[in-house]
Amino acid sequence: MITAGPLLALVLPFLDLTDVPPTQTPPVPVGAARIETHAGAYLSMASGFEIEGGLVGSGYMVRFEDGSKAKKGILGTRIAATWFTPEDSDTPHDRYWIGPFVRTEVGTDLLGRHEGFEFGQVNRAVADLGFRFALGPDHPSTGAIGIGYGLAHDTTGAVYDGIKHGIRLQLDFALR
Repeated sequence: MITAGPLLALVLPFLDLTDVPPTQTPPVPVGAARIETHAGAYLSMASGFEIEGGLVGSGYMVRFEDGSKAKKGILGTRIAATWFTPEDSDTPHDRYWIGPFVRTEVGTDLLGRHEGFEFGQVNRAVADLGFRFALGPDHPSTGAIGIGYGLAHDTTGAVYDGIKHGIRLQLDFALR
């Protein structure tokens, strides 16, 4: 059995050492807070495999050394593959999986870090372990917590040089 549908998610990254605030340096920011929204579609299979894809909007509050702050934003793409173990997981409403998962994800920025359209200039790859849970018995909504490792690369070197990598921890809420 295969099910598909729209996806709308709110993502709260508590820690993401691969993400650099979308600002050209200098000045170098001393910190930033980020919140994301995902809009797209998902495909769920009876074998415990899911695919998600769509657009990602990220909003940032960036703080600089002199105490000034700036609001920044990024628009990007995302495709994720998630594996659930059918023995340890469940499919409420026969639509999507809840339970322990392994997720891989790739994406690229479209707008926000560089001037103009920037497909392929900042690319990301992530692998997470986590747990997805239902938020209510009658609602097609889920929450998930995941911890993983990511890589990011700015191919132009305008925002940062080389490949950034590190751990990440996030909480997300989704309507499916």
